[in-house]
Amino acid sequence: MNRNVKVGAKAGSGGAIDWEIDGKKAKDSKIDFKKDDLDVVVKFKLDDDTDRGLRFDTQSPIWVHENEHGQCPPNGASDEQIEVLSCDGDTLKLINKNAKESTLRYQLNFVDQGNNAQTCDPEFKNGGKTFL
Repeated sequence: MNRNVKVGAKAGSGGAIDWEIDGKKAKDSKIDFKKDDLDVVVKFKLDDDTDRGLRFDTQSPIWVHENEHGQCPPNGASDEQIEVLSCDGDTLKLINKNAKESTLRYQLNFVDQGNNAQTCDPEFKNGGKTFL
């Protein structure tokens, strides 16, 4: 199974970036994975509508951790359910193994043309797998 996810970046007020995930504000975005949807390939595609020259931080494109309370992941956090397959300037491709029911808070990491960090932090809701 594959999921294509559009990551929109628009110029906001006061120099901020207004992030959207598939048309929803990033803070309201929750990508649900149903129980038994295992090894889902997720492709994040950046649509940069700012003048900042945004691109994925190819060295560390995503931080993720299991957290039911909505807390953002700490720097460098990873989870065994998420495996990065590839990353270039405008596309991040990963596998969500969806091995157990959980909420994964993740942060997408970008840099601008001056190599300044810019982040976006929505969540995955994993349904997990059925054990026989």
